[in-house]
Amino acid sequence: MTRSSSVAGISNKSARIIARTAGVRPREWGRASFRGDLRLRRRISELKQQCHEFERQRLLRQREVTLLVHDLRNPVSAISLRAALLLADQAISAADRESVTKIQMHARQLAGMTADLLDIGSHDAGKFAVKRAPVDVRSICDSVFAELELHARSRQVILETVLLALNLDADSCLLRRVLGNLVENAIAHAPPHTRVLVSTTVSSVGFQIRVQDEGRGVPAEMRDRVFEAFTQLDPPRRSGHGLGLAFCKLAVEAHGGQIWVEDAAPGAAFCIVLPQASQVRSAHRTAGRGR
Repeated sequence: MTRSSSVAGISNKSARIIARTAGVRPREWGRASFRGDLRLRRRISELKQQCHEFERQRLLRQREVTLLVHDLRNPVSAISLRAALLLADQAISAADRESVTKIQMHARQLAGMTADLLDIGSHDAGKFAVKRAPVDVRSICDSVFAELELHARSRQVILETVLLALNLDADSCLLRRVLGNLVENAIAHAPPHTRVLVSTTVSSVGFQIRVQDEGRGVPAEMRDRVFEAFTQLDPPRRSGHGLGLAFCKLAVEAHGGQIWVEDAAPGAAFCIVLPQASQVRSAHRTAGRGR
């Protein structure tokens, strides 16, 4: 195969057919192909430069976000600590106690958002780690509900559980944040005097967690996009920044699981499936044999 035809990866006969179709005479084919080869090389070089510049800008933005998040952590921690000290004072009035509790809740939300940002950045940099250990799901649910009780009460939303499965091998810290984000998201979309239900079951596909509200639901065309960072269903009405669900997707997939949203009629149900310990061990053995 000649150099001119091998550039395109086609035979001499096919090259001549293409040349005739393009109006290039046979004696000009070599020169036309050479000029095309030069243009192709130049275009590839331009695309490589664009990719390098894109990666440089991405790393720069990631570094700026990381520095900003680290700078935010100290003042947020200070606010939370001060709020906790005020709440420990038995002398403050009921009205002041409620105000301080709200301050503590918002500080916790800000701390959660900074943690989500850091973890999303760690995932992009390939540094997202999962530390598996036996987890009591009821304990995690109780902790999340206790933290979000005031928020739910302020919106007149009832928090309930139906836990048919309790034991799971997972990263307890990540799982708690995933469940906290999903419950908080459900509270934000639930109408007054309705409930947010957290349920668990075990099946052949794994350990299943479902967080359901009775709100307007998620339109079908948005059910994949809601897990993208900075995506919101109702931007003008929401105080978040679309990071919680993006973190949930990263954390669940890091466990080897899946997360999706479906219609609950009424409302939305965010569903998680995580592999059981036996399934994780089996996957590791299979991967070892594959190597």
